[in-house]
Amino acid sequence: APELTYGGEPLQGQLNYEVKANGSVVANGQCAPGEEVTADATVKQGEAVVNVNVSNDKGTSPTARLYFWAGPDYPKAVSSLKLSIDSATMKSTLTWRAPTAGQHDGYVSAPKVTYNVVRYPGGVKVATGLKKQKFEETLERQKLTSYYYTVTPIHEGLSGATATSNKVLVGDAFTVPYIENFDNSADFDLFTVIDKNQDGIRWKYSSNYQCAYCSFTSTQGNDDWLLTPELKLEGGRKYNLSYVARRGMEEYPQMLGASFGRGLDVDNYTEVVPVTTLASSNFQRFNASVKVASDGNYHFGFHDMTTLNSYRTYLDSIHVTAGPKLSAPDSVTNMRITIDPEGYGEATLAFNAPTTDIGGNALNSISRIEIYRKAEGDHLIKTFDNV
Repeated sequence: APELTYGGEPLQGQLNYEVKANGSVVANGQCAPGEEVTADATVKQGEAVVNVNVSNDKGTSPTARLYFWAGPDYPKAVSSLKLSIDSATMKSTLTWRAPTAGQHDGYVSAPKVTYNVVRYPGGVKVATGLKKQKFEETLERQKLTSYYYTVTPIHEGLSGATATSNKVLVGDAFTVPYIENFDNSADFDLFTVIDKNQDGIRWKYSSNYQCAYCSFTSTQGNDDWLLTPELKLEGGRKYNLSYVARRGMEEYPQMLGASFGRGLDVDNYTEVVPVTTLASSNFQRFNASVKVASDGNYHFGFHDMTTLNSYRTYLDSIHVTAGPKLSAPDSVTNMRITIDPEGYGEATLAFNAPTTDIGGNALNSISRIEIYRKAEGDHLIKTFDNV
């Protein structure tokens, strides 16, 4: 109870007090100035407000007001949620820490909290009413998939905030031909995003344009990578890369290149398309080829090196196709055509046969060279055997 009047003088005599909870009187009585008063009250579960007034024959005090949450509270989200998947056994392990507070700073008893766990993609309910802070399962091996889980705590029937785990890519590498048109965000989730300069700017998915994009910062230039899923490639063969890219606005130049390598350390990648200023806000197609020496899983990486204060780089329509084996003859060279000077509609074609295969090794022989004429289709017009 107060010891002073509203005017600052010591209070004399008994005081009357009244306690209201959510607008209803729950306690009243008398007390002395400065006395500690305890009043029991029962309120409904949920948000509550308690008002206390004291009075004497001179009038009533200003209201003292307290807001709080009565009874069990909706739990906050779990913390330290982490997903790991063993790529060899496909065993998935999910761990977290229990919430110890409510969303309204109300009462939550950690031992009474249970958990509902859902696996994505697919939104599969894999656990309900789980009592421990760990979930494990063995996944079926399939094509490369981006897995993640959500965990929702339940406290005395009250559903708390849902937490989402990190995403883990696991499964078999893609084979070629490989085509990615970014039809949805799940396709983008199969890519690895690397914020190389750690400025918070990174590749993302654009649901409006159904493609990947990278934004900009006003403090430094970009150094951001987007890696394809692992592609299973055959050694001793050439592979072709094709993709389209554009700048977001005509007045802002964007810079993009492409590289190729194994693993996730992009410092070890080989550049296959030099970092180039994108010419227009219309998509432009880029093409490159790589020679693969040994069987394995590889990535193509798209490297945004746009300078600061720019706009957005857009990327779409990624194609990877198999080319000829490296042991196949390389292209002919010095090809030339001489038109008949008399105008008889004849022409002489000359060229130099390759001396090496695509891999750069010397050729001992060429079994066949075919010459085609393109005129409403491909027409074989000449064959040289055992060159």
